Amino acid sequence: MSYLVIARKWRPQGFDAVIGQEHITRTLKNAITAQKIAHAYLFSGPRGVGKTTTARILAKALNCEHGPSVEPCNQCTICREITCGNSLDIIEIDGASNNSVDDVRDLRERVRYTPNQAKYKVYIIDEVHMLSTSAFNALLKTLEEPPAHVIFIMATTEVQKIPATILSRCQHFAFRRISTAKIVSCLQEITRQENVKITHGALSLIARAGDGSLRDAESILEQVVSGSCEVDEELVLDLLGVIDRRLIAQTAEFILQKNGAQVLLLLDQIVNSGYNLGAFYQQLLEHFRNLLLAKVCGDGNLLEELPAEDQAYLKKRASDVSQEEISFIVKILLEAGDVLKNAPQPRLTLELYLTRLTQTVSLTPLSQILERLIGMEQRISAQGFSQPKQVFNAQSVLNLSTETPTPKPSIAKQAETPAVAKTPQAEKPQSVFAGEDKQTVWDKIVAKVSERKKSLATILSHGALKEINDKTISIALDSSFYVKQVEDGENKKVLLDVLQQVFPSTVKLVVSEESLSPGQSLNDHKENKRQEQSLNLKKEAMAEPLVTQALNIFQAELVEARKINS
Repeated sequence: MSYLVIARKWRPQGFDAVIGQEHITRTLKNAITAQKIAHAYLFSGPRGVGKTTTARILAKALNCEHGPSVEPCNQCTICREITCGNSLDIIEIDGASNNSVDDVRDLRERVRYTPNQAKYKVYIIDEVHMLSTSAFNALLKTLEEPPAHVIFIMATTEVQKIPATILSRCQHFAFRRISTAKIVSCLQEITRQENVKITHGALSLIARAGDGSLRDAESILEQVVSGSCEVDEELVLDLLGVIDRRLIAQTAEFILQKNGAQVLLLLDQIVNSGYNLGAFYQQLLEHFRNLLLAKVCGDGNLLEELPAEDQAYLKKRASDVSQEEISFIVKILLEAGDVLKNAPQPRLTLELYLTRLTQTVSLTPLSQILERLIGMEQRISAQGFSQPKQVFNAQSVLNLSTETPTPKPSIAKQAETPAVAKTPQAEKPQSVFAGEDKQTVWDKIVAKVSERKKSLATILSHGALKEINDKTISIALDSSFYVKQVEDGENKKVLLDVLQQVFPSTVKLVVSEESLSPGQSLNDHKENKRQEQSLNLKKEAMAEPLVTQALNIFQAELVEARKINS
């Protein structure tokens, strides 16, 4: 008998032998037991996970001479013919090379004939997504109402390309990627039966290289064992061209230690060894991704597919690094990946990004910085130092609030102002906005009007405050229409009520039409005013000893300062 490759020799011949798809094989076995066989099935999923194999097992289970049975005997004539691919009643069609309307029309003609020997004529259409739109349309009616003796089983790796009209006529089963642990277990059994001596580390490398595909892993295993009956991890690394994970871990360690020289030396060693830069980048990114999972999930099972020694190392190393720093490194590496795709000099590009990672300062969690700053405030207060006239606490400096309360004058400031005796008759009613510029006063008037009548506030937003004195307040609007609206009886009453609260001494309101200066608008002014206030606040914050001391300690820069309620 001619030599059979491992993937064919060890292909499962029963539902229980299918690895990693228990949710599908269980359902199919129950359907056979209950004699509820559908006329059309669609198997979707990644390559090498058992779609076509399961289709053949289902065909054998339905047509076995001792069945239908959930476990075909694999001994009868029909089972042996299906296993060897010689059965006239089990027709396998390659959708990629038989994708035309004429091919489907020919299929429709042949489905009318009864099986030659088996109970059911089973059509297995592999890579069915390759059929043309016209071919799919020609298949619709036959797929929905085939003869009683016909069963369709379609397989695809790209289910998103299957028309909804086809999906609605099939029972859809989604096959999953097979876990690394299950692939390792399967490969161990194969190597035991084949009398191959291989280390567990080598099997783990092969399983990870399979990337969820048992067939790919079996093909790699055959490549590895074809030249030797004793296989170790070093041999697998050499044959597959995979970079030793210890080199990747060492590179990551130098990055975390900010040792740029050693990182570049390691990269040079990897390039001179003939390894692919793209593969190195992917493995380095995966390493930091695993480190992030170890940091965030702790003892979770997201790392269970890695060897035990790798899991232990990652958990121990993650305890010494902040989550913010790992996330920052992953972000930079992802940015590097986008640039590497089209970089004319990939090595230089990767060297620049790796050097950038080693030159950044270690990132400290924001919560820790906040705790330190608050602690510094408390120590300064406890030592009896005088407080500045406007205290900027830690939360203010770190932008943790958006409220901006009106500063309160300190007691010391009030004490410096000499008292002047005034008679009640000499005092004049003061505006609640005394000392502020006209535009700021106008903004606040509009805000107060909005509390009473929003439509009026909208009209006033198209105007500005012109003049204020003890007897008159004058406002300008940029349209005669708005002037008429403001002078309306109800609107004018609301506005006068608000002005009476703001300017108790004002008795007369003058409304006029006046165009604003080019480009000027209330919103523009608000934004300019906000920026001016933010700049002034930042200057005041930089004058505070506590803030400058914190910036020096953390080698940081103050980007923005905001006040919060104390």
